[in-house]
Amino acid sequence: AAEFIAVDPAAVTGNSIMFLLSRQDPSGRFTEPEGARVLDTSLQGEAGKASLGMSAFICSALMDVRDAVELLPALRTPEWPLLPVSTALRRCVDLFKLEFKQRLADFDTRDMALAAYFLWRARLAGEGGDATKSLAKRVWEAFNARAESDHSARLYFWKGSVEVTAYGVLTALLAESSSEAAAAKAALPALQWLVSKQTDQGGFHDTQSTVVGIRAIAAFATATGASGPTRARIEIFAKAAAVAATNSSTVVNIEPDDRRVVRRRLLGRGDAAAEFSSVTVRAEGTGIALATAAWQFNLRDPERRSLVADWTESSGLGLRLAAPPKVPPGAAFAFSVCARASGTQGMYILTISSPSGYSPEEFTRAGAVPGLQLVEAGPLQIVFYFDRLMAKKEVCVQSAWRRDVPVLDVQPQKITLQKYYNPELVNTVFYLDPALQSVGRCQACPDCPGCSPPPSP
Repeated sequence: AAEFIAVDPAAVTGNSIMFLLSRQDPSGRFTEPEGARVLDTSLQGEAGKASLGMSAFICSALMDVRDAVELLPALRTPEWPLLPVSTALRRCVDLFKLEFKQRLADFDTRDMALAAYFLWRARLAGEGGDATKSLAKRVWEAFNARAESDHSARLYFWKGSVEVTAYGVLTALLAESSSEAAAAKAALPALQWLVSKQTDQGGFHDTQSTVVGIRAIAAFATATGASGPTRARIEIFAKAAAVAATNSSTVVNIEPDDRRVVRRRLLGRGDAAAEFSSVTVRAEGTGIALATAAWQFNLRDPERRSLVADWTESSGLGLRLAAPPKVPPGAAFAFSVCARASGTQGMYILTISSPSGYSPEEFTRAGAVPGLQLVEAGPLQIVFYFDRLMAKKEVCVQSAWRRDVPVLDVQPQKITLQKYYNPELVNTVFYLDPALQSVGRCQACPDCPGCSPPPSP
């Protein structure tokens, strides 16, 4: 990131690294401080706060920092040469040698994925000598044996985990790095499954999966694009089911100058698309390109749930309407919403959309209630960021709204509570303040034809 944005060197090679190194015990394992509150417990793996997966993740992060300092010397701090990073990495290797020596088959697949990735990086960097070479090979083979395949022969790991499958792609590329063809062959089945799980925005369903997934896709592109420029002609053909119906096709040409540009083509819409029986993708040329055919459907919205005084629960997240606050001067209406969450710890986001014609006037500020760390307010919405929510102790925030332009038939505001690191855990309700439910035409627009202007003060 330092190539594109300003990065404080002290945050990369200073206190953060010193803290991590202080948490490594003599065996090489990293542990959380006693009583520490972890925002994303998925990083810990199944074994919890002292898992091998977490240790492997930190060991790989140390290698990332070391590589970054070599690439960008500006990240180096005065403390960096004195930090025992190399010693810590040797301890990491020794840890996995000991742990995987006897009971390799007993390990959690996610921990094994992270360990395999780190060990192959360590092997290629010359950490640990010949013992690391053989161990990296053993762990990779054991991990790869756990791969599953879908109906299209695409490979995935750990019950369809994007993150673990992405580590599989990254490790396959390292394990076969001596040959571009071998690397592509080893990584492609898992990469195809990975790409099929991307959202239409290019990411994945949660933060960690997006980070590792995009890294795997980028690594595949780098590892398989060194032999020469990509020149390809890709034809996408949609066959109509009925004889009298119309087929559809399109052609995409890829040249070296634009091979990194995403191209999208629409083959059909509405009834025409519904009549397609199959889609065929044909390609000719040199290099590697990824083509994905997708269908989009317009589905009826689920029944809208309203924000009420009783708790509305979904995915372990609860929302309710609190007693109305006093409407401040300059605002048209105000309301309070309370939130709670059960289950694992983590960060949460509460978003309140602006009704048409209105914008935020006042709202609860960061630090005013427990756990509220940041508030972002704009003309379209207010976003509250919490570093924690609890099941037995609700947290309530207020918002007041001013009218900017007259609007009739204002639609309810959308209120969403979701977990930051897993946006699929979400609770959505809607709220229309009583002050907006009975607004008539002349109340909304006193100057409109047929309405009397308001009396002069």
